[in-house]
Amino acid sequence: MQNPHLNRAVCKTLHLLTFVRALLVNHPQTANSPTCQILDCARKLVHANWDLCRTGKVRIIRRHPPSTWEKAFDYCNKNHTGLLWIQDQEDQKAVQQWLEHPPSDEHFWIGLRQSRVFGFWIWMSNRMVSYSNWENDTQPKQPLSYQCGAISGQTFRWTDENCQRKLPFLCEEEISFMNP
Repeated sequence: MQNPHLNRAVCKTLHLLTFVRALLVNHPQTANSPTCQILDCARKLVHANWDLCRTGKVRIIRRHPPSTWEKAFDYCNKNHTGLLWIQDQEDQKAVQQWLEHPPSDEHFWIGLRQSRVFGFWIWMSNRMVSYSNWENDTQPKQPLSYQCGAISGQTFRWTDENCQRKLPFLCEEEISFMNP
């Protein structure tokens, strides 16, 4: 920016927002709280990927470097709740909004896997797939499908991918809100 006074004001604001964000790491707020509305506006201005204000009970964590599906599964189970699973259209919309900031044309591993014996798709959180968002509205079928599920960062649709392909991945982490 050309204006030095404006530059200093922006820097002070960003430092303050970074401080507030740091406080919220251990005290998540609901999405409609005034603090979260301010942070959301700031996050968009600086293209940051903060996810401390949620309407649900899960925080999405994007992980790099790319890994195979199995390594992503192990990592998420060890360090978080697990690979991300999408229960319904509301979850799908939340994931889409999250992936839009910043935009990505990558695919991301999610906790979706096809049974090699029976051919149906299941969430690795031991839940059946009751909602689906497959590319071309067609669930991949054996023997022509790959057995691991990913979500496109561009179309937000699910795809079957070779489990040995190295992709970034989405972990989920359960959060609990502190009551005042």
